[in-house]
Amino acid sequence: MGKNHVLPLAECFKDIEDPRIERKKLHPLDEVIVLTVLAFLSGAEGWEGIDEFAKCKEPGLKSALN
Repeated sequence: MGKNHVLPLAECFKDIEDPRIERKKLHPLDEVIVLTVLAFLSGAEGWEGIDEFAKCKEPGLKSALN
């Protein structure tokens, strides 16, 4: 890996096994983890704060995670 290569945050979580039931998955696990980390770093507290962060930042998050 080159010195200037930046590994996207979501790539760090791609290999984590997803324990959720298949039919209950609305979003890929790596995206959920990235969203949670970003929300926490932005000051979100608890699941309600993470949900609020996700709703406010949805357009930008969708383009950044895809």
